[in-house]
Amino acid sequence: MFLGCSVSPLVGFRACNDLTCQQNGQRGIRIACHLSRWFLDRMVEVICNWGPIDRHRVSIHTPRLVAPDADVFAFASKGNGEDLRMVFSRAEAPPFDVSAVNGRSALNLATMEQEPRTCQFLI
Repeated sequence: MFLGCSVSPLVGFRACNDLTCQQNGQRGIRIACHLSRWFLDRMVEVICNWGPIDRHRVSIHTPRLVAPDADVFAFASKGNGEDLRMVFSRAEAPPFDVSAVNGRSALNLATMEQEPRTCQFLI
């Protein structure tokens, strides 16, 4: 049923039990599962957060899968921020789309290609 499933810790964890800390010792995990095309052409992402002060939180996202050769991915991996702005302003693609092949977003690709300005724009 699944094409692939990955589990990763959330970025930005800071151990802290003080109420003034932004993260409050919060921990988290991200699980992304790519469903088969014959079943449902979607990726299901479950994010779980928990900490000593906050309650447990679970978020479920189903980002849209698009072709891996979509303009948004090419622009992100080449650091082409102006064309990304144009794509987003025309509502041709949201920044949350993921590749149907590997589940990577524009931000993932910009990070892999070490494009800091593009990463900052996408964040």
